[in-house]
Amino acid sequence: MIEENQLAQFKSLVENAQSVVVVLPENARIDELTTALGLQLALREMGKESRLAAVTVPVAQSLTLPGLDQIATELGNQNLTISFDYNEERVDKVSYHIG
Repeated sequence: MIEENQLAQFKSLVENAQSVVVVLPENARIDELTTALGLQLALREMGKESRLAAVTVPVAQSLTLPGLDQIATELGNQNLTISFDYNEERVDKVSYHIG
């Protein structure tokens, strides 16, 4: 269950974001698909740029869910920003790999 402070943090992150990528799990179930599609619609209603992404396009047999055609399998040349709280004095080194 989601804690109250986690919900508040999520709300703050979304409110302050200009664009949001909703990432679907591999082999997404129908409930995950409909939740992601609904979240994308809600984000767009808030005036946010929103994209859906998945490793592969979900196979929605005999489903005609609006927005399934908008699921991308590649995000393209975009900036990736990852942020998290940390104590600067406790971090000696930050490394990354771009492959």
